[in-house]
Amino acid sequence: SSEDHCRAKASRRGFTYSPSCSSAIFFCSALSRFFSRLSTFFGAAPPEFDPSFGSSGVSASQNSGAGLVDIQYKIKDTDTNSGTNTPGFITPSFEYSTDGGTNWTGIATSTYMTGDISNVAVSQSSWNTYTAVWNAKSQISGVYTTQAKIRVTINDNEGANNTAVQASSNFTLDTKSPVLGAIPVSVMASSTPAAVILNATDNTSLQYRLGRVSDGSDASWQSFSSTTTISLATDPDTVYAVFRDAYGNITATSTAITPDKPTSLIIQDTSNVATSDYRLFLAWATASLPAPGFARYNIVRSTDNITYSHIASITQ
Repeated sequence: SSEDHCRAKASRRGFTYSPSCSSAIFFCSALSRFFSRLSTFFGAAPPEFDPSFGSSGVSASQNSGAGLVDIQYKIKDTDTNSGTNTPGFITPSFEYSTDGGTNWTGIATSTYMTGDISNVAVSQSSWNTYTAVWNAKSQISGVYTTQAKIRVTINDNEGANNTAVQASSNFTLDTKSPVLGAIPVSVMASSTPAAVILNATDNTSLQYRLGRVSDGSDASWQSFSSTTTISLATDPDTVYAVFRDAYGNITATSTAITPDKPTSLIIQDTSNVATSDYRLFLAWATASLPAPGFARYNIVRSTDNITYSHIASITQ
C-alpha cells in the first residue's frame, strides 16, 4: 500500500515511522491517481467519420435554393461514454474552399448556417448522419467555381485525441447572378405581338420571366432565348424581365417602356405644280415616353396599306 511504501522509505533512511508521514502517503496516492488519469487521457480515441459515406464521411453540394449548400456528415465516437467533458456529444465546425482545398476559410455557423451545427449526439457503435445548410451567397456572393469543398471538424472536447477532420469532394458552387447586357430587354412594339430582344449571360443555363406586371405574377419561367414575343395591353406599355441561372441566382428586374405612338399626324400637300415640285408636309406630336424621349422617327410609305418602304429617318 502507499502507507507501507512510505513506511519502507522511512525505515531505509533510518527514521522511525510517525504520523507526520501521512502527507507523503497522500502525495503517493495522488500521484498514483494522476498517472492513472494520464494513461486514460492519452489513450482516448478520437471521433470518427464513416469512410464509406460521401468523401470519407462528408458530402456537400449546392441545392436549388440560391446560394445554399447542403452538408452531410456521418460520425461516431468509440469511447464517448467515458468522456469527461461532453460525453455522448461532439461539436462540429465548418470551413469552405473555392480552390480545391489549397486555402480554407471558416464559416461563422451562427451567421451563415442552419441545421446540425452545434453539439450533436454521437454513438459508440453506430453511425449518426447529420445535415447542415450553409448560406454561401450571404457570405461569398459573386463566386462561380467548380472546385468548391467543405471541410468538417468534429471535436469530442476531451484533452487529447479529441478531433477528426474530413473534407468533401469538389462540387460546383455558384453564388453569381447572371450578367445583364447593356440593354437587357428591348421591345419592338410595331408588330403584334410585340417582338422582344433579351440580353443576359451566365456560366450555367439560363431562364427568363417576361411579363407586364412588376412582380412577375403574370409570367412563368422559360428557357432562355434571345428573342421572343409578348402581347401588349396598352400604348405605351411596360415590360418586365428577370433572369435566373441553374443554381437559382436571380437578377434584378429590368424594364422596357414602349414608346408613344406619334399622334396628331397631319399631311398637307405643298406641291408647286407650276414648277413640277411635288411635296408633302408631315407633322405630328412628339413622343414623350420613354424618357428621355424619342431617339428616331422612321417615316415609311405604302400604296396598298400592306407593304411599306422606308422614306426617311428623323433623329433628335
